Amino acid sequence: MATNDKPQLAIELREPEPAGSFGDHYLRLRADVVARDTYRDDEAYTTAFPLPDELRDLCATAQADASDAADNPGRSYGWAVEYRPYSVSLYDAERMVKVLRRIDASMRRAADKYGDAPTFGAYVARLADALGASIVGPAPAAWGTRYRTYTGRDAAAWIDGRVYAWHRPPEAVR
Repeated sequence: MATNDKPQLAIELREPEPAGSFGDHYLRLRADVVARDTYRDDEAYTTAFPLPDELRDLCATAQADASDAADNPGRSYGWAVEYRPYSVSLYDAERMVKVLRRIDASMRRAADKYGDAPTFGAYVARLADALGASIVGPAPAAWGTRYRTYTGRDAAAWIDGRVYAWHRPPEAVR
């Protein structure tokens, strides 16, 4: 099983999780920037390679609210590209500002060209494009691999489908 000598940049989709002390009322969404060493036909990856310093702890976040379930199933809000570090030095902060400005400029160009991202899934796909990254996330259990590579459209559908399913639990669907 050969691995690449150089890591590829990727956005790792995470399963959404309940947020904070409010139980299931809020859903937290997150996608992390990771370095990727591909193998097995790009269906799996390992984080054996470290990220470049300027991208360490970078992620996209959003939240969904259960009160939107009736009128806006699948809606999320508070979309942001941000760093979630344990600690930050002045050097780190300066580096982070440069990266965030570069990402912001790219996201603005995409919004000018295509309009605002309609969903958090589309927002994450645009972030991947801004970084020149692929998107990886959980694979269906039947695939026998833990992760798979997503296109921007597939990643958006995966993320937005999770929010919609959370807003519409199986017992609510008739």
